[in-house]
Amino acid sequence: RRIAGESLVLYRRPDAAVVAMEDRCCHRHAPLSLGRKEGDSIRCMYHGMKFAPDGRCLETPAEPMGSTLCSRVRQRSYPVQVRAGVVFAWLGPEGSVPPPLPGFHCFPAPDSHVFAFK
Repeated sequence: RRIAGESLVLYRRPDAAVVAMEDRCCHRHAPLSLGRKEGDSIRCMYHGMKFAPDGRCLETPAEPMGSTLCSRVRQRSYPVQVRAGVVFAWLGPEGSVPPPLPGFHCFPAPDSHVFAFK
């Protein structure tokens, strides 16, 4: 998805939580959206690097033994909130805390009787 000029890859973890990351691997800029989801992580299809939902690098299988690349790279991830089935990603500066979402009247689910047909 491209939102506000940012390309994001969105996926769900096994617990149904939504993860949003920059859709460009921090290593060689391959699109993570072409990678594969593995549990709650995502693996880049280019060199096989695996990233946790918070952006930490978990594996670098294409690197030689003793490589420290995994400890030196981090994938940009974005805080996410889901309200009434709508996903909101905070695209503010990295490390900043997103402000609370306003209490818009559209967030609570409508009463089921509103949609009842007679």
